[in-house]
Amino acid sequence: MKENTLPSYLAFDTSTETGSVCICREKTILDSICFSGQGRHSADLLSKINEIIDKQGLVIADIQGVVVGEGPGSFTGVRVAAATAKGLCHSLGIPLWAVSSLRAGAISMDFDSDGPITTSLQEQIDIPDQEGASESSQSQCVLFDARENRVYAACYRPMLSGDLETIMAPHSTTIEKILLCCDSTTIFAGGGAQRHSDQIYAAGFQVAPPPAGVPTAAALHKIAMNSPKDFRVTDISVWEPQYLRVSSAERLLKEKGS
Repeated sequence: MKENTLPSYLAFDTSTETGSVCICREKTILDSICFSGQGRHSADLLSKINEIIDKQGLVIADIQGVVVGEGPGSFTGVRVAAATAKGLCHSLGIPLWAVSSLRAGAISMDFDSDGPITTSLQEQIDIPDQEGASESSQSQCVLFDARENRVYAACYRPMLSGDLETIMAPHSTTIEKILLCCDSTTIFAGGGAQRHSDQIYAAGFQVAPPPAGVPTAAALHKIAMNSPKDFRVTDISVWEPQYLRVSSAERLLKEKGS
């Protein structure tokens, strides 16, 4: 094992079409890799992990903790990430942190102290500055495509501390229902927002341009390290990710009973 004064952590997410891996030393990001190709994450994830570890001159045994995107998202992608994370933690005897991929997508929107969103994003979606605001009054709704006109959704409000206040917890719903639940200041982001952008704009909301709303491994790591006790998995053997997917058969039964 290579001698380091600080522990090295591995973070990764494959809940969406864009996969992400990063390696960190405490709160410092040493390197990160993004890769595309939903449906190929099972083949790509381990190779990207090995690649990023090799670039740092480390070996897998040097990793002292794993942060994983727990979904929701692509069923296969979420399952691949979860299985990989549990396998690494079990084999190495290291801790696991699990963070909502939707929450990581919200962090990727880069909120800062000058306003609810960065200057470049403000210019692109024409949102006014809010000078003097102690916290942002604008909430952000991250949407991932869940197919069949459904989305995985969660809403957050950024705080000056850099953390996020959860306004609406991750859940599976329709685009019509989520639009009825959000106030007029909500900004939408993520792959689901891009897919349903016409409906979102028609309802009077703004859609942040890509890559806003895309979960990254660096965002996962930031969230976990800011609140390590909140996101640490206490029992890795029984932990399961957030699939949040209701089967077509279950939905049909529910519709018939209503």
